[in-house]
Amino acid sequence: MILPSLNIAILGGTGNLARKSLYPALYALFLAGKLSRDTSIVAIGRSKVSEQELQHLIQKSIGPQKDISTFIKHVSYYQTSYSDHISFQQLEVRHPAEQWIFYFAVPPKVFPQAVTSIGEGFEDKTNTSLIFEKPFGESSGDAMQLMATIERYFQQEQLFLLDHYLGKLAVREILYMRLSNQLIADSLRGENIESILIEVTEDIGIEDRSGYYEHMGALKDMVQSHILQLLAITTMDVPLSQTVESVHREKAALLASLEFAEGHPCVTRGQYGTYLTEQGVAKDSQTETYIETIAYIDKQEWAHVPIIMRTGKMLGAKVARIVVSLKKLSYQPKETAPNKIIFEIQPNAGLTLTLNTTMGESSTINAITPFECIDDSCLPTHAVLILEAMAGNKYYFASYEEVKNGWRYVEMVQQYIKEHKIPLTIYTPGQPYPRHH
Repeated sequence: MILPSLNIAILGGTGNLARKSLYPALYALFLAGKLSRDTSIVAIGRSKVSEQELQHLIQKSIGPQKDISTFIKHVSYYQTSYSDHISFQQLEVRHPAEQWIFYFAVPPKVFPQAVTSIGEGFEDKTNTSLIFEKPFGESSGDAMQLMATIERYFQQEQLFLLDHYLGKLAVREILYMRLSNQLIADSLRGENIESILIEVTEDIGIEDRSGYYEHMGALKDMVQSHILQLLAITTMDVPLSQTVESVHREKAALLASLEFAEGHPCVTRGQYGTYLTEQGVAKDSQTETYIETIAYIDKQEWAHVPIIMRTGKMLGAKVARIVVSLKKLSYQPKETAPNKIIFEIQPNAGLTLTLNTTMGESSTINAITPFECIDDSCLPTHAVLILEAMAGNKYYFASYEEVKNGWRYVEMVQQYIKEHKIPLTIYTPGQPYPRHH
């Protein structure tokens, strides 16, 4: 689908997200012929940036690729304060278009003032879409106030809450397989599951994001968004209609039913040993770079099924996976390892089945099936989601109710940490996981 006269405005146009993900994604859409000749990309920022500096930034972001000079001609820079609605009024005049997409690649604290400036400054907001990169706010109250600001100027259908994990091939396959494969559908029923582990680890630190990360930490940065979305996709009731509304309804309902598993050791907090030496980090910072927590689903079929969620930085490997351990048969010895269904999300998308072949022994069959992309699904994750937003399709986006319910769970964990004074475990970069206290 190619839309005429489209402007894609990136708020935070020289920032980390724009450089690492958005320019490569838009370049991929350009190469695939998904952007028309009339499409303009407007990088918006507060700093003064020359045309040559912007070109260098984009070239460094994308690398030595074909037709990059042609792509760069579609990109311009617009300097403004995010609180200056007059400047956004001038932006609409200088770059007329039939459709605008604003991508909020800025910290959550900037969202309200930028929304207000667009809302006050733009005369025609009918064909305007807003894409918000996670996290949506920094707390449930913050998210509620932000939503109220948005609704002052825009309709719900114009709002796209982007969690890029929802655009990953393996995550999209989970929902499809639950609906179309009886083996997976039956196995992922609560009464058949012993436990679920969702882990997302990174081999890098915070890089140049200390200003953001110090306010968020692993719990708010990763659990509230990526990990809870993976949990919802895996455990929600699967709607037969598969409409945007029904999928959002079931994910929101599942997240609303989450209960925090209080009791030792239900939370582990860690910080990699060199975190305090990172530029911009307070010398006495208590920000966690690793978090492990346990949840239960308040539904009959999920009774007593622990869901362990863990995520962290500087852990030696970049891995994202969901490990579903199935219940053993009543006559099997306790020491028998459980059969497992493992959804591998990264680095390689695929499905692994770990099956016992000899009773009481550890012999297993590892059946590994990679997920293969087709057509547009082969595009980079952010490109897939931007393309969906261009078409007005919110299927692979989160809803506000999901976000709100996600913050509810996170704030239960925060309260427990505060009340029980859960300490930080300092761990060596490259170590698998900090030990429980």
